[in-house]
Amino acid sequence: MISLLQRVVSLYLLAGLGISRLMERLIGQGPVRSTVREWMVSFAYGAGELLFDLLRRSLMALNPLVELQETPAPTHLDRVPSPTRRYRLGRAHRFWQLAEHLYAQAKARLPRLHFKTDELLSFVLHWLQREGVPPRLFWSPCLSTTPTEPF
Repeated sequence: MISLLQRVVSLYLLAGLGISRLMERLIGQGPVRSTVREWMVSFAYGAGELLFDLLRRSLMALNPLVELQETPAPTHLDRVPSPTRRYRLGRAHRFWQLAEHLYAQAKARLPRLHFKTDELLSFVLHWLQREGVPPRLFWSPCLSTTPTEPF
């Protein structure tokens, strides 16, 4: 399941596929359109709102001299009508980039690390657990049990 979630998020955030084109790529793999939309909203809230600052702090703690260059949000996110959702998706995109950077740093320090490139979300879940926060990336902003303050 985590590999499917990673594929959906990467196709949307990194490849810039809209929901319709993304769904064409997922034919026969299970999720319906409304589920994919909910996944993206939940990832944007979890990664872009709740976990973003934690990841940035962790990277700075590992290497205080690291330059974390800011990159603008991808232009395909301009199609998102909600400013709040667009902002969160932009930060979720940046979260993905920073998570790749964290993985590269961890891999350099721990060459035995066994996560592969297509297992980035699995690595991040492992990292979250080691940070002492719930190992969860997808948080629905609609649920009363979802945190409202960043970690």
